[in-house]
Amino acid sequence: MTPRQREVLALVGQGLDCARIASALAIAPHTVRKHRSQLLAKLGQRNTVQLLVHASAIGLRADSTENSDRNGYRDLGPRQRQVIDLVAAGHTSKEIARRLGISPLTVRKHREIAMRKLGVHCMADLIRLARPRLPFLKLDLATVGPMP
Repeated sequence: MTPRQREVLALVGQGLDCARIASALAIAPHTVRKHRSQLLAKLGQRNTVQLLVHASAIGLRADSTENSDRNGYRDLGPRQRQVIDLVAAGHTSKEIARRLGISPLTVRKHREIAMRKLGVHCMADLIRLARPRLPFLKLDLATVGPMP
């Protein structure tokens, strides 16, 4: 990974979009998209959410969630926790919907409600907040089905 790609990955990990990354690095948005595309290929990731997860996993993150309620999971419903854990594991809304037997729009709604309850405003913060839970999850995706 080049130093510039590492910078782009760190900014993606902070939840910045292409325009903001371009502004921060004084490069064109097209160049940011090119770097992001190369990162996806190099790291074997399929989408930006997975890049966020990867950046979080290797410690390239901002500390914007330091003041967030780390115990906010107790305020979430069981389905909201499932969705957030799967998002933090790098799954897309469509993948989550298929695994849980619900609509992608329902997945989005569960994610939005959970983000509001947890006090986070972007996917990067959500992933950083949920990431520490992942080693303790006993979620077997092959057996997850619709809730009764």
